[in-house]
Amino acid sequence: MLLACNGILGLDEFVATQCTGNRCDGGADASNGDANAVSDAALDALGTAPVSWARWKMPNSPGDAAAENIASYKVASGDVLDKVSTLVWQQTPTTRGGMSFADAKTACPAGYRLPSRIELVTLLDLTQSPTIDKATFPATDASPFWTSSEVRPYGVPSRKRWVVDFSSGRVAQAEETGSASVRCIKSLP
Repeated sequence: MLLACNGILGLDEFVATQCTGNRCDGGADASNGDANAVSDAALDALGTAPVSWARWKMPNSPGDAAAENIASYKVASGDVLDKVSTLVWQQTPTTRGGMSFADAKTACPAGYRLPSRIELVTLLDLTQSPTIDKATFPATDASPFWTSSEVRPYGVPSRKRWVVDFSSGRVAQAEETGSASVRCIKSLP
């Protein structure tokens, strides 16, 4: 099952050798349990930017009654607060289909931005089709949505981006000239 989940979430592409010394902590001692021991800027300086881990609790599907961190949302003024991850989303997508990545980069209104791959994955609910909480996000198409995360072999720029496809729950690579929808996330100070 782990292999299947990794494939769905797009994590199977990660290879530990992408990080210095097969460690993605920049050489810091993270053995004290501090997952945030090294900043993103420090990782970027080491050339490990392709690796992005959540720095918040990841929500679980509402269908998993035995799980902790069951997805829960609060809707207010067109924004949705994910009460588990504390991320704030647009309730209605900025666009629905038909937008290239170049257009997607500038589509988010002031105060919002494109989400990273790991951020957008937090919205997946694999017990539904489309694979998102339909009561909270009713206008979501069963289609791919752009992320800001670049697909790149270690140290090599790419013309591909990660997309999260809410028709299947699959995380996939897409050419920047391709077409996908946009759901923006609130920029935090």
